[in-house]
Amino acid sequence: MRKGMFIAFCMCLLLVACDDKKQLTLPTRSKDQTKLKKEAVPTETETVDDNEKGEDETLKELYITIHEQSSKISLYDNQTTKELKEILPMSFSMEDLHQNEKFVYLNQNFTTNAQAISQIQKGDVMLFGSNCLVIFYESFPTTFQYTPIGRIEDLNVLDEIAGNTVIQVRLEMRE
Repeated sequence: MRKGMFIAFCMCLLLVACDDKKQLTLPTRSKDQTKLKKEAVPTETETVDDNEKGEDETLKELYITIHEQSSKISLYDNQTTKELKEILPMSFSMEDLHQNEKFVYLNQNFTTNAQAISQIQKGDVMLFGSNCLVIFYESFPTTFQYTPIGRIEDLNVLDEIAGNTVIQVRLEMRE
């Protein structure tokens, strides 16, 4: 009887959606997925033509700080990433979901280009829906669609967040 109630409870949780109403989706995993599109490959840094860059302007990179440990994020070249960089710096708390990711709803909707991603990798930074920022600290297969933002380069910053239900995060541009 308890097992049946637990299964019913889990099924109810699966019906909850991660949308503008600030509800969460509890994803199911599947093996038959399409691969990440080639144009969504992270770049080392955004390149700027010297003629377009002002003399005093320096190229900045995105960094994430989690519990006082920082890492650079290699960014995908897309509109979502450009819009995210415009509202930085920012600090926020992220909650755990499925013991493999942290998420936060941002106060702004972003342009999206959601893609079916067959395999999430530890360190992936993605947008779910139009305003749910997700950091993955485990690798796993998925059937969900995300807009790629980037990938955390130093995966050591993710080692201690698995046991924490809430983490403090800062995103900022640095020279």
